[in-house]
Amino acid sequence: MADYKQQSTSVDKYNRFSTITILNPLNRAPLVSALEEQVLSISGETILRQVGEINKPFNPYENFPERDPATGELTGNTLSSADVYKAIYSYVVRMAEERDAALL
Repeated sequence: MADYKQQSTSVDKYNRFSTITILNPLNRAPLVSALEEQVLSISGETILRQVGEINKPFNPYENFPERDPATGELTGNTLSSADVYKAIYSYVVRMAEERDAALL
């Protein structure tokens, strides 16, 4: 017996990180967590599925290749984890200062 309303259709899919978190406990190394999801586009409908999780202690001495966020391509540059941490810290402190200034 044939499947009811069976159709052939194209599917576009890719993976992305839906959540990236840095846990920053007192007197312990920070922990970087990321939730990975798969995005499926089927006939105009988008379906999200969680497909993985990454948890890694922060290593300030680690270097890694830089990627273009728009394309995923390697840029040829190298970044340090310490510089990324410093940039995120600076960004969050600026947000806190803006919040505090708005409360005055």
